[in-house]
Amino acid sequence: MIPPHATEIIEFFETRYGSVESLSYNQIVFDTMQIAVCVASKGNVRTLFTVGMSNESLKVPQGFDEFQYVELFIQLPQTHEIEIAPGSCGSWPVDWLINVAKFPHRQNTWLGAPAVILAKNGPDDIFSDTCRFSGMLLVIDCQCLAGYRSVNLYRMCPLYWDEIELEREIGTPAFMQKLDERKVSFIVDCNRPSIAAR
Repeated sequence: MIPPHATEIIEFFETRYGSVESLSYNQIVFDTMQIAVCVASKGNVRTLFTVGMSNESLKVPQGFDEFQYVELFIQLPQTHEIEIAPGSCGSWPVDWLINVAKFPHRQNTWLGAPAVILAKNGPDDIFSDTCRFSGMLLVIDCQCLAGYRSVNLYRMCPLYWDEIELEREIGTPAFMQKLDERKVSFIVDCNRPSIAAR
C-alpha cells in the first residue's frame, strides 16, 4: 500500500524525471507514518525520492506555513551502485533520504528554508570509502500539488567537510553562489573536486 496523496507526487516525478521503477524501493514505518523511497529513471540519471513525508505537516515557525509539507529527492548517475541494506557501502543515498525524512517529524521541527546544510561528525565521518562526503545541502528545488497541499521538494546535494566549513565562514547565499560559479552539478559526482580546495 502506498501512502495517501502519493499518486500526485509519483506522477510529478514521472513527468519530470522519467518512469518510476518501483513503488517500494525501500519502505519504513515509524509511529503512524509510512515513507517509501521510489526511483525514477531518465537517460543516464536516476532520481531517488521520498513519498509519504508530506502526509503530516512539519512544525514550522510562525509565518512559514508554506514550508509545512515537504518531500526529498537526490539524483545519481545510472552507473552509481545503490545497496538497500542500511549501513552498507552503497546504501548512503537511501539512508540519507530516510534519516532526513524521519528527523523533523521525530524532533517536532522543520527543515528550514530555502536551504539548509546537515553535517556528520567531522572530516573523517564520510559516506563511504568511494564517496568521501561528510554532509548534505538541502535546497528547495520546486513544488508540486498533492491533494490540497503544496509540497516543497528539497533537492539533496552531498558536500565535503571543507565545503561545510566554507559555508559556515561565508554564509549560505555566498556559498550557493560559489557552487553556481564552479558549475557544480546537482547530479551526484563522488569524484568532483571540492569548491573549497585552494
